[in-house]
Amino acid sequence: AFPAAQRMLGETPLLVINEPVMVSQGEYSDIRYNFYYPRRAYDDYRQIMEAAMRADGIPYLDAWDIAPVDVFTNSAIHMDARGTALLAQRAAEFIRQSDLRR
Repeated sequence: AFPAAQRMLGETPLLVINEPVMVSQGEYSDIRYNFYYPRRAYDDYRQIMEAAMRADGIPYLDAWDIAPVDVFTNSAIHMDARGTALLAQRAAEFIRQSDLRR
């Protein structure tokens, strides 16, 4: 789907971002990052995504672990304004350091 999206965008650059997820502590944290993501499955997903994006030449920002636990709201995948600002800052840095700026 990503190569097709890039073709559809033409000259507009595509950046794929793996958003932050909460990394829990406590019981079962050695086998699960949080309620939604088993460590092994999520680590495999991240490796597959990185390899696929690299193979297709699509810029990819894996920001999965940039947000501390206290910026997540009522779930392990939704962030508050501070978490969203962290992600926006990291994405802006990535864009500045890449050739996505035109």
